[in-house]
Amino acid sequence: LARGGIVRRQMHSQQRQYSLRLAVKQRHQPDQKIRCNSGTWPLVTGILQQHVVKVAMNLYWAEGLSGVSLNEICRQAGIAKTSFYREFGSEDELMARAISCYFDTFARPLIATLADDQPSAASLDAIITHILDRDDPQTPCGCMLVKMRDAPEGIGPQAKVRFEHCKTAQLAALEGFVTRARHRGEIAPDSDVSLTAAYIDNQISNALTLKARGEAFDRIYHFTSLALSPLFITNQRS
Repeated sequence: LARGGIVRRQMHSQQRQYSLRLAVKQRHQPDQKIRCNSGTWPLVTGILQQHVVKVAMNLYWAEGLSGVSLNEICRQAGIAKTSFYREFGSEDELMARAISCYFDTFARPLIATLADDQPSAASLDAIITHILDRDDPQTPCGCMLVKMRDAPEGIGPQAKVRFEHCKTAQLAALEGFVTRARHRGEIAPDSDVSLTAAYIDNQISNALTLKARGEAFDRIYHFTSLALSPLFITNQRS
């Protein structure tokens, strides 16, 4: 019996190492499923958890909530459903983590652009150019947060809290951007900070929505630039 226990522990250790090696390989070959000889290996830890979150993020981002099932997430991630529930507990928890992943990888760099020490119009132009980047076919079109906002019935309590936190942080960054622009005399000093920030946020969201619909990049760029141009005093005087 003792020998059998040792053998089982050795087998478990070997399977765990095998699973982790596959997880590392998965980061470089995202379309390959994580499997062992007997089928999908149901061990999800560390790197594998991050992999599942990124798969879910890309699916939610590309298809929206109504177009994604938990079965499809597990299939594309290459894990067993029992493993999923053991590690995440619920799809709500996974969705909350996917929102955080999206915010950190996509929205946060845009927020950093707003803090750059350059003219406000140039900062917004850099953001528009970035979100309309035509050289990145791997990035899903549209805004994941907008797609989630448009399907509130599919968001659980944990995901809703995370969603509201991200939107609040995004609007706070835009309000700081507008405040700095007012102090520099780049927009009207009597501009309502919250309203102007919400307006900019809407224009960025609209640009992402038009991109998801397949509108021409140049057309979206000119639409968005035209919508934002009245905010800036320099543009009004020219």
